[in-house]
Amino acid sequence: WEITGVQLEVGRNATEFEHRSFNEELALCYRYFVRMYGATATGGGLSTGDGGIATLANWTSTSAYGPIFMPVEMRIAPSLSDYSNLVYYSAGQTFTASGSDVQLAGAATNRVEVRLNNMTNMTQGNAGWLRVASTAGYMEFNSEL
Repeated sequence: WEITGVQLEVGRNATEFEHRSFNEELALCYRYFVRMYGATATGGGLSTGDGGIATLANWTSTSAYGPIFMPVEMRIAPSLSDYSNLVYYSAGQTFTASGSDVQLAGAATNRVEVRLNNMTNMTQGNAGWLRVASTAGYMEFNSEL
């Protein structure tokens, strides 16, 4: 059997049933976990198979820094829990991140500062674009209990 639309409350007085829209419920979930995907043919990014996440600045020829803004205010400053298929493009150079190449330099409840390490041939002072480079790629931020 199936049951739905049940609300349990403490005390003797019942209150109105709480109805939330899908978007409200999703925003509440994003307070704990955010997964940024690569684009798909049906949406989710700016171009098929490639989702832009952030613009970064090349701090040195081997590292870049920049902010990533969360879709909602998270419960606490999130950690970077995992990533896959991240590529950084800067002035004709391409850097594919792996292992511990991506780290958080700082975090707040509404944004993180990401740092890319171990790059080569980048020009200090240039900017670049961090992208999820495939439909299977992602970047995950976690602020769960």
